[in-house]
Amino acid sequence: MALYNEGMWELFSQYGSQDRNSWLVLRTAGKRVFNASLVKEPAVILLAGDSLTATCFAKELAEVALTALKGNPMAVDSTIIDGTSLRDSDVASVKKALLQQLKSSLSQQSVFTLLALDSLAGDSPLILHSYCDHENAPFKKAFIILTVDVDASGTVGSRECNAAVYRTLADRWKTQLGFNKDKIDPFWARIGKFVICLRSQPNIEC
Repeated sequence: MALYNEGMWELFSQYGSQDRNSWLVLRTAGKRVFNASLVKEPAVILLAGDSLTATCFAKELAEVALTALKGNPMAVDSTIIDGTSLRDSDVASVKKALLQQLKSSLSQQSVFTLLALDSLAGDSPLILHSYCDHENAPFKKAFIILTVDVDASGTVGSRECNAAVYRTLADRWKTQLGFNKDKIDPFWARIGKFVICLRSQPNIEC
């Protein structure tokens, strides 16, 4: 946990315009994996913001998690899958790619990052459902980072942030071909516990 907190402070210095509440959310999520003698469930972080800020933040956060887990932070790219690269693929192919990367990343590094979750076709996002489950996740010692292109930078506080991101994603998924509306809320219950609304940082590079 000390390594994780140290990494959080470094992130804070780079992304100083972020809401203080974001750091409290990150610290609380981290305790599930880094500050527990017996890890009972994965930590799932959902980052909402413009694609550049969310992508850079996600990559840096993955590096922090890898370091805290005493892994190799240089291996961060091997734990990341970019949803936009799968945008034009059929649903079956997307599910297969996600499943392979999930198993590989979590079994070897305990860290998995999916960029642009909201760009995935059909019901392919639901492949994450069991991996983010609070009781029966196949990899409990896991740090999962998701990003969505949702502008919620004007929200203040975790409750408002959570509600704004949920509304946007639910509206998208309700009109998405092949996505069962009845599965939206159960899915959200697994990925929406630690939601962070990022303020845009136009000068950031990654």
